[in-house]
Amino acid sequence: MPDTIKILGQGIIPYPGPGTIYTVPEKPNKVFGEVPFQAIVKSIQLCNRETSGLIVSSLNVVKSGESVADKNRIFWWKTVPAVGSDNTVIVPCGFTLQSGDYVSASLLTSSTKVSISIFGIEIT
Repeated sequence: MPDTIKILGQGIIPYPGPGTIYTVPEKPNKVFGEVPFQAIVKSIQLCNRETSGLIVSSLNVVKSGESVADKNRIFWWKTVPAVGSDNTVIVPCGFTLQSGDYVSASLLTSSTKVSISIFGIEIT
């Protein structure tokens, strides 16, 4: 199985959310139908482009077929500092996902100024 080191997902964290940032895909195959992927999430980067600190109310890892719930939380109420005061938060990770599993996030306050990037490896 080839491993692909890549940006798994990028976006703006939605308010009120939660919004899906990355879903592990399935690869179409002419012989076998859908072939599952796996992913290893190595890090998540949060960047606040606002002049005041903002709170990411939740970052979630959810199994395929399930909905966001308390059991899925990676963290709850994480402050991302304002521009000019070290406005990037890096969350080191090491969790694995299967096809259909996803990462979602939401903000506590109304804003379109917090970017999220998810870095890792897709395995096919």
